[in-house]
Amino acid sequence: MGEIIIKVNGIFRKAILSTLLVGLFVCGKAKTTASGEMPNNPRVQSGSVDFTGTGTNHLQINTKTNKTIINWDSFSIHSGGRVDFNQPSADSFSLNRVTGSTPSSIAGQLNSNGKLMLVNPNGVLITPGGVVNARSFTASTLDINNQDFLDENYTFNGNGNSNGVVNSGKITIGGNGQAALLGGYVSNSGIVTAKLGKIFVGAGEKVTLDFVGDGLMTVTIPSTQLGSIKDINGRTIKSLISNSGSLKANGGLVQLSAATAMGLSRSAVNIGSSGRIIAQSVNSKPGKIVIGNPSANSVRIAGNIDVSTPKRSLSPSGTVIVQGKSISHQGNIYANGTMGGKVKVLSKDNLRLDGSILAKGDNKGGSVILMSENEIQSSPKTVVDVSGKLKGGTAQLLAKVKNKVAGSIYADSKSGNGGGIDITAEKTELVRAFSIFDALLGISDIPP
Repeated sequence: MGEIIIKVNGIFRKAILSTLLVGLFVCGKAKTTASGEMPNNPRVQSGSVDFTGTGTNHLQINTKTNKTIINWDSFSIHSGGRVDFNQPSADSFSLNRVTGSTPSSIAGQLNSNGKLMLVNPNGVLITPGGVVNARSFTASTLDINNQDFLDENYTFNGNGNSNGVVNSGKITIGGNGQAALLGGYVSNSGIVTAKLGKIFVGAGEKVTLDFVGDGLMTVTIPSTQLGSIKDINGRTIKSLISNSGSLKANGGLVQLSAATAMGLSRSAVNIGSSGRIIAQSVNSKPGKIVIGNPSANSVRIAGNIDVSTPKRSLSPSGTVIVQGKSISHQGNIYANGTMGGKVKVLSKDNLRLDGSILAKGDNKGGSVILMSENEIQSSPKTVVDVSGKLKGGTAQLLAKVKNKVAGSIYADSKSGNGGGIDITAEKTELVRAFSIFDALLGISDIPP
């Protein structure tokens, strides 16, 4: 049992909350490459291509057909180097595969007016000085079959213990394009931008991408020997996907997903305190961010997630979906705008809340669903806000076994047309909880 104090018509009253159900609804493994290296020994497998500047610091690759496949002994660009792919159109696609034993290091410039794919099972590293500009760019240590590429079946397969992809540089994708970082593990401390496009970050041994439609990436097979995987500095990796940089796809989609093996203690996705994932609304097109998946071991968010609508914009706010067996939220999720957005955090085991989730609306507040098949625990620092100037939104904290609630929950409105707060579990405990849900019943605040 638990109790809260509510203020009704100016009078404070105690309310006993059942431990069975509480519902408050109110209407209204990488290696280093040699410095100075440039792409070496190209062999065209499909399409028509010619090369100029071979052996210099500026290599130009001129494709004559819309689909090309090129095998290379090695593909790296030193800090003073530049590689340009000149393709027939923005929709032209070139697959570049490394068949040698050297990882790819992009420390200089890689440019294309079309789409590029770089596949290297030895590892791909984009250094802090590396710059990629393309209509679409995929860096992968998982291979793709030539015929699948030509048939636009973008399914990638690893060797069971695939190396990783590390981005510390800057990747800029043209309008409506896609960026994909795929490997046994993926680390981003750089900047990836794809306005009105898609950003896929996938860790596993089988990944399928949907470049054309609205579908999501699927990651279905985990690596089998992850305990031995090291990062580029020789340290054992702690997360299959880590982001301490910026992933930005305003008006588009950002998805991070990892396949994890049973018994693996390593986290699936880790968004560090400096990490930012942004998909704000653009021209009435809301953004969407998807982190984790139902089978992911654990997901940690300590940075900022933002699908808000820019100020003075009438566009709808976007959607955030976070899924995993165990989820720890210590950062900030923003889904504010004229109409508050939607946030769903779905855990199969434990959900820990120690940050803020804001889906406020200038008109109507948004929707926040926090759900666990086992337990939810929120700290006094937790803030959930679905308030709206004209009408409050809905905040639901739904646990199957235990719900220990602290912090602040807001679902109020300045017009008096409040929203709803639902706290449900077999066992519910309110600890220093503070809520505001201005509503038809006259409830205006619940002090601690």
